[in-house]
Amino acid sequence: MGRIITIPQERGVYYDGPAGLVALPTRVFLPVQERGWKHMLGLGSPNLRAVMPGANAAVVIPNPRPSFYFRGDRPGNMTYLLRGERKPDHRQFRMSRSRYDTEWMQFRQENLTGVEIEPLGGGLSVIRPTADLTSGEYVIVAVLEPRFRAIRLAFDFGVAR
Repeated sequence: MGRIITIPQERGVYYDGPAGLVALPTRVFLPVQERGWKHMLGLGSPNLRAVMPGANAAVVIPNPRPSFYFRGDRPGNMTYLLRGERKPDHRQFRMSRSRYDTEWMQFRQENLTGVEIEPLGGGLSVIRPTADLTSGEYVIVAVLEPRFRAIRLAFDFGVAR
């Protein structure tokens, strides 16, 4: 017989780990444009990056294929699992600026991991990566409202092995 877990009613992303249910920190994911010499010379498209404070996420999980419980508006095709880079005092997540008006930023394929989303009802879904995660810093990025694609929420965590 499986155990019963109770997911809080507050919107958010929760990880069910060995010590029990843990809420992932919620942040606004708003990339800023990087300016460099290539951009000044008109070569290539500008890069974007979002920065999270701290060299490591506050929540570190040991499981390379975790399940997360998402409470809130149902996640959909605008929910992403993105790997970031560690820096001495922050973590950064790089993107490319899109040429299309409908999607102003594009995540880099090498930083994305596919996700399976299983609706459970009542505004609750399970999000699972489709592949094992390697050690590092990650963020689940979700669009709040399709009409406002630039405003996204980020739920960050780290994977340790």
